[in-house]
Amino acid sequence: MGKVFGDKPQPGQEEERAPVKHEISFKDTVVERTIRDIEENMDASGYDIDIYVEDEKSRSYKITTATRIGRDPAQTDISIQELIVSKFHCTIYFKDDDVFIKDNHSTNGTYVNGKQITDQKLADNDLVTLGKKGVVRIVFHKRGG
Repeated sequence: MGKVFGDKPQPGQEEERAPVKHEISFKDTVVERTIRDIEENMDASGYDIDIYVEDEKSRSYKITTATRIGRDPAQTDISIQELIVSKFHCTIYFKDDDVFIKDNHSTNGTYVNGKQITDQKLADNDLVTLGKKGVVRIVFHKRGG
């Protein structure tokens, strides 16, 4: 089975952060929120991807910014060590309030729900395959709402 890399914790990341308070003013009302409150609220909605290699779930990721996927860890945010995956295979990105996936001229193509794409808007539960054989599959999910 291939290896999937990305989002490795850095030394010291496990440490508990002291709450940082932010004041948000609405006319005469001041609301205090900690960074943790803001992060928990962000986690309630957003996007996830689950990556499967050879029918085995490898890893899940929260997608919050443009995310590059491929075999070369130096060029990508998520590295999938399978020969069918190009060094810089595809990119998931945001445009307005929508999420898209773009094939980066990969050798074996990017497919959404079985159709080869160059640039495609993603919807909840779309199935993305890297290469037509389906060895590497990515399931896109919209969280909360």
